[in-house]
Amino acid sequence: MFYISERMKINQPLVYIREDGRTVAEYKDGRVEVVR
Repeated sequence: MFYISERMKINQPLVYIREDGRTVAEYKDGRVEVVR
C-alpha cells in the first residue's frame, strides 16, 4: 500500500481501471472522473 503515502506527498489522482473497463481517476478531495 505504498501508493497511499505517495498520494499524500503529491496531488496526483489515484488512477485505476474499473471492472467495466473504464479508466477512473480518483482525487484526494473525493472527486472521481472517468478518463476514458
